[in-house]
Amino acid sequence: MPDSDFWLTLITKLRLEPNEASKPKTGRCVDIGKNYYRILQVSEDADLQVISAAYRALAKRHHPDVVGPLGADYMTLLNEAHSVLTNPALRATYDKQRDHSKDLKEDTPDNNNERFAKVATP
Repeated sequence: MPDSDFWLTLITKLRLEPNEASKPKTGRCVDIGKNYYRILQVSEDADLQVISAAYRALAKRHHPDVVGPLGADYMTLLNEAHSVLTNPALRATYDKQRDHSKDLKEDTPDNNNERFAKVATP
């Protein structure tokens, strides 16, 4: 069984603060700051059966009854990812927001985009 440092590291890498899991969820919005595909370890074009199978396997392995209290935070994250990716409307919204976010990141000066190229002065 993994130790508590493993779980803290995993939760930090997945951008979930330990106390965030206990916060009530209001509305049915999606958080593009979290990569639900990465959390469930599936590809972006995975179908519902693959997503559900991955969820069940991860939930079985990381359930709080198996790994302890820190598993509750990870299970909350798994449940959130599963609920978004198995709901066609939420998944479409999530994918659209992720694509838009990727487009914005590509249009930054740090990415050497031609639109932001510096003009040499004579």
